[in-house]
Amino acid sequence: MLSLTLPAAAQARDVEVGTAVICDTQQQAERVGALMQGDAKVALAAVNAEAYASACGLANVAYLRGPTLATVRTRDETFEIARVMVLGVPSETGVQEMTPAFYFIVAKVDERIA
Repeated sequence: MLSLTLPAAAQARDVEVGTAVICDTQQQAERVGALMQGDAKVALAAVNAEAYASACGLANVAYLRGPTLATVRTRDETFEIARVMVLGVPSETGVQEMTPAFYFIVAKVDERIA
């Protein structure tokens, strides 16, 4: 149903749905990645204390992911920072559409050797 209302360019891409760490700015997202030590809530709290209470958070959203803008490496993990266009939020009846909004996602990279 969501694909019927998306522009043709958006339909050609994959809409991802799930819980994601998102921030208002790329710098905030990079900071969350740098502070991530296995517990996203601690990193989010630290960045929100530095910036403002709702700068970053965990959100269950439907979004289109853009290209990777930065890579953040910690001692134990690697994260990609990408701009995303949030299209809606999942609900029991499907995805509830919203006015598209742009944020930055912090996505963990699986670097295990196959």
